[in-house]
Amino acid sequence: MVIATRPDHAVQVAFNADPNDPAAVPTWSNLTSPFLGASGAKRGKQYELDLAQSAQPSLAFLDPNEYLNPGNPSSPYAPNVVPLRQVLWQAMWPNTTVGNLLAGQLSPVLDPSFESYTNGASLSWVLTNGSGVTPTVTTTNPQQGTKSLTYNVTAGAGTSGVGLTITCIPGRQYTSSLYLRQTAANTTQIFINGDASGTSTATTGAYVRLTVTWTATQPTHQLWVTSTTTGTSGTCNVDAIQHEQAASASAFVTTGPVIYPVLRDYIQRGRRVRGARRHRPVDRSPQLYPRQSTHLLLGTERTAGRHQLRRNFRQQRPVIDPHGQPVRARPHLRGRRPDEGSR
Repeated sequence: MVIATRPDHAVQVAFNADPNDPAAVPTWSNLTSPFLGASGAKRGKQYELDLAQSAQPSLAFLDPNEYLNPGNPSSPYAPNVVPLRQVLWQAMWPNTTVGNLLAGQLSPVLDPSFESYTNGASLSWVLTNGSGVTPTVTTTNPQQGTKSLTYNVTAGAGTSGVGLTITCIPGRQYTSSLYLRQTAANTTQIFINGDASGTSTATTGAYVRLTVTWTATQPTHQLWVTSTTTGTSGTCNVDAIQHEQAASASAFVTTGPVIYPVLRDYIQRGRRVRGARRHRPVDRSPQLYPRQSTHLLLGTERTAGRHQLRRNFRQQRPVIDPHGQPVRARPHLRGRRPDEGSR
């Protein structure tokens, strides 16, 4: 269930990618649903003269089918449930699919409308393909506002165009779009590098919106627009770039949610914990999991203290077990913890 007042979390693990294999391409398995939470994320110095330590959080998952058990050959992740596999934790806020993800992108930071850049500026986040492309911000023929990105296309130079890196959450569908205007009748197309191809145009003298809808497989992808046939030299204007979590393009906006990189690290080790009662999701009320029942029935967690248990037994106050049934102390255990026995 999506709660609008909380960030949209996504936790995924690349079980297939061996860190010692430089050619391995991560395939991300979505573990968001069984993810319970993180704890123990300590970092820095424990005392003044100590060495600075990196954070080592502990992630908890509800795993009733033991899919995360290395000894389970029926696991869909077998036989790759082993240490040193990448874990990726991302969060999107505000928790909405409406808006332009480029407006708040953290890396690289960019302005998809080009309005905040000075005329003639060369932008470090713009990727190029082909010779003599030289993209710069100009005030020539903007689609909206007063500025656009202008680049050159040279006849006979092969494929020429520009691109940028966009942030994504693997497994989700996105639609990326931009407005293109060109002076030469070359075939120009939008696409995701190594993935989906979008619409194309050979129109001259007018802006055409190009779109591509695709499903992300990695936390970052490259969005490109290139001229695939360069029979004639000319210039191209790009404006109003948009990247959104949607099945189709919506009206261009300059605001939207932000995808935050919460954690990207390697799994060091795993530990099985028996008994689902020891995992309490943060969404559930503590009253549904009385700590007294854990003391009384399991005897594994003793944070309430011996005196509190004695007082409960002496006053014969009912304690509720995990199944909702009242439990009373037996007379010969009155005033003792369940694991103390008789004296």
